[in-house]
Amino acid sequence: MGELKALVRPGDNEFNERALQTAFIGTQLPLELSRKKVEVIVLTGIHLDWCIEGNARLARDNGYLPIVIGDACGCQKPEQEKAAMERINNFFAPVISSETFVKLLKQSS
Repeated sequence: MGELKALVRPGDNEFNERALQTAFIGTQLPLELSRKKVEVIVLTGIHLDWCIEGNARLARDNGYLPIVIGDACGCQKPEQEKAAMERINNFFAPVISSETFVKLLKQSS
């Protein structure tokens, strides 16, 4: 995971959800994505079955390619992770491993 840390730099934007399930509502995220001409959004974090899924849905609905790093996400109840990942992968975004993500980054360099 140390290689992924290099992607976060001082001055990068951070958008915290405001208890709405998604950073696309009530934040400057849509404006910043548009300004920076972002096409792909990589999602990690907690509350896979709530926040991550909600952001993947809205990213896709807004024309972005969301990618979820499955082994960098989790649910409050671990037994719900499999169903959440299947739902996300089937409908909203590919769910890949951090190892696969790092390989893809190296290939694109």
